[in-house]
Amino acid sequence: MIINITDEYRVKTIPMNFVLEQYREIKPKNKPVRYEWVFLGYYSGLASALKALPDHVALTEGLIGVDHLSARLRDIAEDAAKRLLK
Repeated sequence: MIINITDEYRVKTIPMNFVLEQYREIKPKNKPVRYEWVFLGYYSGLASALKALPDHVALTEGLIGVDHLSARLRDIAEDAAKRLLK
């Protein structure tokens, strides 16, 4: 099963685990740019995977200051809520 959180983040189930993934641009040397889902971590439950998302955003997106981080997390939450309400 795949649960799309946003266009950029999803949770995929595999036997006995949940996997958090991010859709990223891959730029290999001397090859065309491509996009693919990249592994972020294994989690024992869906709640654990979802709770890890803000930490991942804070550590990897290079946001400067609490205001930028708060705005980015709010955007992710709003996008996820729209998907759930469809």
